[in-house]
Amino acid sequence: MAVDRKVLVYMLPLIGLLVAFSFCMGPVAAMDNVTGSNVSNSTSWYVNSNQTIQSVVDNASSGDTIIVEPGVYNENVVLNKSNLSVESEGNVTVCAFDPSQPCFYVGSDGNNDLIEGFTITGSQNAGIYISHVYTCLILGNTISRNNNGIYLDSSSNITIIKNNIINNINTGVYIYNSSAILNFNRIVGNNFYGIYLDGNGVVDATDNWWGSNNGPNVSDTNSSSIYLVNGTAIYNPWIVLTLNSPFNNLDHNASINIMADLTHNNNGNDTSPLGNLPDNLSLYYNTTLGTINNTSSTRNGKAITVLTNNEMPGIANISVTLDNQTTSKTIELYGVYNTRTQQGFNSIQDAINSANTQNGDTLTIGEGNYTENIIINKTLTLTSNKNTTIQTSNPNNPIITITNTGTGSTIQGLKITGATHSSGIYINSANNCTITENTITNSNYGINANSNNAIITNDTITNITSDGLVVYGSNAVITGLNVYNVSGTGIRLNDNGYGHATYSNATLTDNNVSGTGIRLNDNGYGHATYSNATLTDNNVSGNGNGIIIYNTNGVTLSRNVATGEKSVGIYVNGNNAIITGDNVIHDEGGDGLVVYGSNAVITGLNVYNVSGTGIRLNDNGYGHATYSNATLTDNNVSGNGNGIIIYNTNVSMITGNTATGEKGTGIYASGDGSTVSRNTVTGNKGTGLEVHGNNVIITNDNVIHDEGGDGLVVYGNNVLINGFTVYNVSGTGIRLNDNGYGHATYSNATLTDNNVSGNGNGIIIYNTNGVTLSRNVATGEKSVGIYVNGNNAIITGDNVIHDNNGTGLWVSGNNIVLSGFDVYNNGGSGIVVTGSSPTVTGNTVAGNGGTGIVVQAGTGVSSGALVSNNIAAGNGGSGVSVSGDATVTSNNVIYGNNGDGLDVSGYGTYILNNIISINGGSGLSVTGDYATISGNNVTSNVRDGISVRGTNAHLTGNIIINNGGNGISVNGASASITGNTIGGNNGNGISVNGDSATITGNTVLYNVGSGIIVNGANSNVTGNNVNYNGNIGIRVNGVDGTGNGTYNGLRVSGPVLLGLLSKYGDISLGEGVQATVDSVLAAADGVIDAFVTDFAAIELNVGTKGGVVGLAIVLSLVGLYLTVKYPNEYPQTIYTLENTLTCPVLTPLTIYILQSELHGDGNPLTPDKLQIDFQKSVIVLQLLYENNKEDIYDALSSSNYPQIFENAVKLAEQNSGDVDAGGGSPDPRLLKFFEACRDLIDNGWNKLKSLDIKGGTVDILMGTGGTILAGVFWPVYEVIEALDSN
Repeated sequence: MAVDRKVLVYMLPLIGLLVAFSFCMGPVAAMDNVTGSNVSNSTSWYVNSNQTIQSVVDNASSGDTIIVEPGVYNENVVLNKSNLSVESEGNVTVCAFDPSQPCFYVGSDGNNDLIEGFTITGSQNAGIYISHVYTCLILGNTISRNNNGIYLDSSSNITIIKNNIINNINTGVYIYNSSAILNFNRIVGNNFYGIYLDGNGVVDATDNWWGSNNGPNVSDTNSSSIYLVNGTAIYNPWIVLTLNSPFNNLDHNASINIMADLTHNNNGNDTSPLGNLPDNLSLYYNTTLGTINNTSSTRNGKAITVLTNNEMPGIANISVTLDNQTTSKTIELYGVYNTRTQQGFNSIQDAINSANTQNGDTLTIGEGNYTENIIINKTLTLTSNKNTTIQTSNPNNPIITITNTGTGSTIQGLKITGATHSSGIYINSANNCTITENTITNSNYGINANSNNAIITNDTITNITSDGLVVYGSNAVITGLNVYNVSGTGIRLNDNGYGHATYSNATLTDNNVSGTGIRLNDNGYGHATYSNATLTDNNVSGNGNGIIIYNTNGVTLSRNVATGEKSVGIYVNGNNAIITGDNVIHDEGGDGLVVYGSNAVITGLNVYNVSGTGIRLNDNGYGHATYSNATLTDNNVSGNGNGIIIYNTNVSMITGNTATGEKGTGIYASGDGSTVSRNTVTGNKGTGLEVHGNNVIITNDNVIHDEGGDGLVVYGNNVLINGFTVYNVSGTGIRLNDNGYGHATYSNATLTDNNVSGNGNGIIIYNTNGVTLSRNVATGEKSVGIYVNGNNAIITGDNVIHDNNGTGLWVSGNNIVLSGFDVYNNGGSGIVVTGSSPTVTGNTVAGNGGTGIVVQAGTGVSSGALVSNNIAAGNGGSGVSVSGDATVTSNNVIYGNNGDGLDVSGYGTYILNNIISINGGSGLSVTGDYATISGNNVTSNVRDGISVRGTNAHLTGNIIINNGGNGISVNGASASITGNTIGGNNGNGISVNGDSATITGNTVLYNVGSGIIVNGANSNVTGNNVNYNGNIGIRVNGVDGTGNGTYNGLRVSGPVLLGLLSKYGDISLGEGVQATVDSVLAAADGVIDAFVTDFAAIELNVGTKGGVVGLAIVLSLVGLYLTVKYPNEYPQTIYTLENTLTCPVLTPLTIYILQSELHGDGNPLTPDKLQIDFQKSVIVLQLLYENNKEDIYDALSSSNYPQIFENAVKLAEQNSGDVDAGGGSPDPRLLKFFEACRDLIDNGWNKLKSLDIKGGTVDILMGTGGTILAGVFWPVYEVIEALDSN
């Protein structure tokens, strides 16, 4: 019985559905004189004085807003819609047209309505009547002269806020059986009751104004603020009226704001965050001294008036009145006023000279101009908070002099001017004086102080012809000065030109100096070292130098600003300097900050646009010795000549700094033991970061990019570089120990977890032994990814190198270890290693423009290289090239390269257990004597499988199949070729040119040329199985062999019959039997039967011998078998297409899968995509058996592979059922095998994701082949059984 098998392929069209959505909005009703605008599905209505509010309410809908323009509206408005907002646009009065009805009535249909901003008056009923309503808001209205202001009837959740409820005839708010919240209302002047509460209900009436600071009076019998019949009213706390001023005194001819405050309650709490009383409440003021504006109005609960002192000193009593409350306070009015004696004076000197004025008194100087020269000979405080000017009466004398009897005096808040030939303030041997908040101008000296413990703060010194501030003495505190337009030095301390002794402990903070600078302890005069100067919040600008500090240990600088100096912004010479707190230095003509000394701490600086270096430490150009322990953290330098430069400083800590846009180097540091971390260096024209020193740690997310030179440059031993990101620099991303500078050899550099990309080169390391590289990424470099020069390098831990224009990884040195690399898509070679005894293991090298792996190990037995467990695929040159004596190349997977798979040259090399296939040249090319070649699997290469040039080669246990040239080609004497399997090659199986060859125990089958060809004397060719080759079986020196070449000359396609080697062994026809087609098929019957019998166990053997190639060949064998045995049912299409089955379907699919993963072609490998590829293979193979080329084209053009695949599997199941005569279900062996193959695919995918490329590849290939067999071969075999049964 013949079974008709056809695969129906359908092109399923893609149907698009367009869904249109229509949104309808009904038209707004047109009405005369009514205007509405629709916004967000609600309408805003506008009412003018020619309309009625009611007409608009009637036409509005729930949720609308009605805005009433200014005017008087005589009507009774009924709100009968919910969520309606009725709002005044300003100055709108609603007067009851029918006095017997409310002005506004809100009934049960008016839930959640709003009435806001109206004056509501004239109803003998109620201004607003709310009945049976849940939720309503009454906001910002004035409700007066109604019988009841607001009437609530059986309603709840009514909110009444910020209303004036005043002067109603009966009750302000009448509440019956209702609950309400009343806050921030003015409830005053209602004839009987403020609130009348009857029935059940709870009223929150807190934070209201009741006309008095005493709050409401509450009663259940008499007229009162709150009248309780039933229910509960909460009214405490309430708003109170207070009167405040910023000061309790007022200078002569000065004014002060007086504030009436209604934003606090009787508990003292500020209520303004919750709300305010209505605006525009009128308050009335009075004063007993001075003049005051008598009225003002509130805004946000406050009102301000102005009090002016235009009389003689005294106590002014100021009062404010609102409703029934009057509140008052006192303010003292000054001229020159002694606060203790309460005496007033017309001149400052008169007040000082008064017999009643004693040490410790304070003289308050009122606003005005005072012309006098003042001598303070008592301990006094002269103070003014106003515009008080003291002008000299004699410019040759100081304006204010403090004598030694005035020790401890204070001068505060004065304007002092005109001492053109003297000083504004002169302290003559008086200690402990305070000069603060003064302005000294138009004098020869600003302040001249001969004083210990002087405190000089927040003064302005300007237009001075000599120095601004001169201080001689210890413990000076100078802070907050503003010094500018000074011809001499802005601030000068302890200038020893006068012969003074050594001073100590100066503190300078918050000073602003321009036109001059700040100079401390200038050692040009020969002073010894000073200590403990503090400068904070100073501002220096436009000087020759900004702040210069000589020979001072323990300097602290914080929050200073230095800008526009002609030379250095800040200069510090001394140990233990702390320069911190957001100092800002910019636009200097020289360097920004210069420090000499150990233990410097520099943090939080902002330095930009200086011509020299932003921050410079310990420049040895001055001959200084080595310093130590500098700490630079969180500084920001930008746009300078250089960013940060540190010389000769050991144990530096450089962390969290930003250097950007420098014209030279970003950060430079020299010194041992430094730590560099978390810095950001970008856009500099020179090198980004350069470090010189031993035991340096450069770690924790430093970022360098867009530099004009190199990214990171390091010179030193024992260097650790970790966590760096370097990209887009013109030079090298990371460069170590470049011997172009003449340095000696370095040692022990460790680079881990760095990421370099888009640079000139990625990582370049010169002259450094003991380099360790792990988990680094180098990608997109314009030249080399990583270059290392030095011995004993260990390069491991999954480094990733790809898409560089030159070589991916280049290492020069002895005892190199390279492991775990992923190197792909580089323009040159993937990995290049030069030097003795390298170890290159576990790397994946794919898609590079040159050779995948190049190893040049040198000569001598001790120079051997170990190259093992690598994958080299799809490279533009050879897969792997190894040169050197005694090298070991083992367990590598090498496929799909444009040149040879593996090139090995050298003496005594070992090539073991490699898989080499589908390469553009020979599989394995060996040059050199005494090569050992064993256990290699060499298949489907374009030229020879194994090519050897050299003597004493030893080849054993290799599998060499389906190569384009000879299987094994040897040129050299004394070759030993034993135990190899050579089949299906386009040339000869074994070809030897050389004497004394030993060729034994080999299986040589189905090669297109001859089996074994030997040209050379003294050869031993015995015990080989040489059959079914296309030409001569064995020929030695022109003589054909006998006995082991009986069946050669049968020209059957090698790849087809070679499938018998996958598991089931050779076809044995028997000695002397003619090799005809019938005899071959008769022998093949037994092989097929054995294959089918053991079908369910195939998954245990996939890949063990012939691998996936063997599986494909078995499939091809079935096609040939059917073609020859059943020519009518199966014409010779399959026979002629067997190469198509074997090569263009399976092999390209395998290559495509691997290239997709390794080369990153834009189509990454995913489980779904992989499954579709498998399904496509099944479809193509099924259709090839059907000889339906149009269906093949349609299937490959369709995107519906899953459905087609399901159809193919169903067809296989149906065929199985038909053959089983009613069974109807797939053979359980088929299902078991199919599941096993799918498990292999899943395992392979997981291995690929964990970067086990080799293991994942093998599993996926095995699963692929098994899937194809399960989906295609099984139904074909069922057909064979059916045909045989007939």
